[in-house]
Amino acid sequence: ELGLAQGLGHEVPADAALLLVLGPRRPLMLAETDSLLRYFDRKGRLLVALDPESDDSAAALLDGLSLRFNATTLANDQIYWTRTRQKTDRVGIATGSYSSHASTATLSQFGLRLPLVLLGAGSLARPDKPSPDAPSVSFVVHAEASTWTDLNGNFEFDGGKEARKAYELVAAVSKGATPEAEGRAVVLADSDALADELVVNRANSLL
Repeated sequence: ELGLAQGLGHEVPADAALLLVLGPRRPLMLAETDSLLRYFDRKGRLLVALDPESDDSAAALLDGLSLRFNATTLANDQIYWTRTRQKTDRVGIATGSYSSHASTATLSQFGLRLPLVLLGAGSLARPDKPSPDAPSVSFVVHAEASTWTDLNGNFEFDGGKEARKAYELVAAVSKGATPEAEGRAVVLADSDALADELVVNRANSLL
């Protein structure tokens, strides 16, 4: 556990091999965010997993990673994880759409596109005006093109402001002059993808 009481407001411990920020529900304090970004800048490793319930709690951290989080829940009425055979199943996003990247290499092993499942996911994007020294961002997992942002929460595609497209679900972020000297972060638009119910799925486990 690492929070203000354990010194996060000052620094991430030097021996930390990986730091997890999973489904935050309260805004990170400025001192916490600064510590996390300094850790990233000095070859730190971050795994950040958000939810629509997280809203903008990690907005400043994502800004430092050159990312934005859209907290509107995604839905799909064509490709989804069936649990109850009700419309609510449509927020169980299933996708086999991956970019070629080291973080997703095992998801495409032997030419198979194993389906990753996310439950109640938001989406990721780059900021409109990234800073000149922004880290490198690669979107490595994408929703299927039939996915939409369910603005009114009715699990139906209503058109108008609701648009179908391949929303970004997972980003790999790096910053450094060489691979040996770079900080690395993986950011997911859904923390449920790592929870017990879903991590038993082969693709979730590999990710």
